Amino acid sequence: FEKENVMKYGYSIELIDKINKITGGPQIALSGGDFVLGNAMVKQDRSKLFVHIVNYYEKPVKNVNLKIYVDALDFKRKTSSVLYSSPDNNDYEILKNEKDFIEINIDNLDTYGVVEIY
Repeated sequence: FEKENVMKYGYSIELIDKINKITGGPQIALSGGDFVLGNAMVKQDRSKLFVHIVNYYEKPVKNVNLKIYVDALDFKRKTSSVLYSSPDNNDYEILKNEKDFIEINIDNLDTYGVVEIY
């Protein structure tokens, strides 16, 4: 769930956070491409979080927006490092980098990219 939309429908952000934690699914939101999917994985020792992003469309997608709700993950963030890499293009902009929430914009996603957070 995106927290900005939660208030529109009258749900409690705390309730949504609890639901997200119970389901065990890392919480991310992607926008900008209909065929772009992402998956978040936390390293076994909880020191790093990786978000893998794949474009299944036949053409590159521009301006992919990725929101990561770190507070909904079992991840112990120690620094504010956020890195993005891709074999296609490494241009990205960090829009927000807070302890519990990260938002980045990926300029051009051809096939695959990965965000590393630690």
